Amino acid sequence: MKAKKIALFGIMGALAITVSFLEGLFNIPFLPPGAKTGLSNVITLCALTLVNLWGGIYIVIVKALFALLTRGFIAFLLSFSGGMISLLVMAFLLKI
Repeated sequence: MKAKKIALFGIMGALAITVSFLEGLFNIPFLPPGAKTGLSNVITLCALTLVNLWGGIYIVIVKALFALLTRGFIAFLLSFSGGMISLLVMAFLLKI
């Protein structure tokens, strides 16, 4: 069972990074430059529902580290804080 969970985290982490990268490529006219729609949070929601809260936290950390490596420290802070806030709101709404 542990190997399945590790494989699931790896796949979800790769999906989150891919979606995050792809949404950074598209410029949406009504958003300010550098702002993203947050579509990669769908993968975080999947991790939250399929595994648990710690699975969602893992995906947020992986996405934030990717932002740190590719776009810098400010992007890391924005990605991590936005991801954690959205994860907590999703977890709260799932409990309701």
